[in-house]
Amino acid sequence: MRILLLLLLLFAPAMAGELDEALKADDSSRLAAWLESGSLEQRDTYDHTPLIRAVSLSAVNCVALLLEKGASLEARNIYGEQPLHVAARLDHLECLKMLLTAGAQVDAVDEQGHTPLHEAAWLGREEAVRMLLAAGADADLLDAEGRLPLDLAADKDQRAVYARLVTATNRLEQALTAMCLRRDLAQVKALLARGAQPTAGAVAAACAWQSSQGDAPIAILTSLGAVDLSPALPVAAARGLKAEVGWLLSHGARAQLAEAVDRAGFEGRVEVLELLLAAGGRPRDPRMVVAGLDAQVDRLEARIEYAARCRAYIPVDWERQRREELLAARPAVLRLLGLEK
Repeated sequence: MRILLLLLLLFAPAMAGELDEALKADDSSRLAAWLESGSLEQRDTYDHTPLIRAVSLSAVNCVALLLEKGASLEARNIYGEQPLHVAARLDHLECLKMLLTAGAQVDAVDEQGHTPLHEAAWLGREEAVRMLLAAGADADLLDAEGRLPLDLAADKDQRAVYARLVTATNRLEQALTAMCLRRDLAQVKALLARGAQPTAGAVAAACAWQSSQGDAPIAILTSLGAVDLSPALPVAAARGLKAEVGWLLSHGARAQLAEAVDRAGFEGRVEVLELLLAAGGRPRDPRMVVAGLDAQVDRLEARIEYAARCRAYIPVDWERQRREELLAARPAVLRLLGLEK
């Protein structure tokens, strides 16, 4: 047994190199030769199996062979991603089609609670979104932070994608909030036509901007009935919508003032935080606010580090920019909350 383990340790690097070369060249013959002594489920540093790595390289011939040999569709890397997540994120459509045909779990979730549809949505992979929906992907599943695929697409202004998801979701009020935040009047009207209730939750959200304009969403919503503006304040605060926060405060939306202060601090919205504190708002726990901001920075840095080391390309420009914004805002948040040393 010891001799066998020693031989495996000696030859493992060479075997891994052979696998890499076969996958990079998309050479199924070389891969077949490697599989004679290599494991179908061998893992690298990030727990990528040969199938996950083949998908990340769009090595369709190798993907076909691995599926034929019975490679696991449910194997996960250290971030909880299955092969279908990788195909959706990287827009490798032929691989995506092959995995779906082979029976991949269309609604599998990774450690962030992201389904493949979440991954495709935030990156604007319109055709991948269409394919996943056609395969039965659930557009109503929430990630670990309570976000729909539509929310992620709206955050990144992926218009073609969120327009498709608006028609697919049944969480109409959450979708309405997202479209109000996006200030997309056409989609607001479409959701209202489908029966979205304008008084639900934080829908008025963030639609409270330039209310004097007759065609602004806040005017449309208020014309349909009484709208409780209270839940809108934390949403607008988290988004850094200073003008909207001012409008809401002037119209008496103060019931959730403490939560609004917390969320402005979490998100590093310094100008909004100043405005809320000046209006008499106080955080529920200043140290927890800063801890929340720091946790966001940690999550962003983990994503950036993974992108730097992972074999598969992952765009992280937004993550880098957001990390810098949060780090720049942190000293001011500490000062405003009275935690500055």
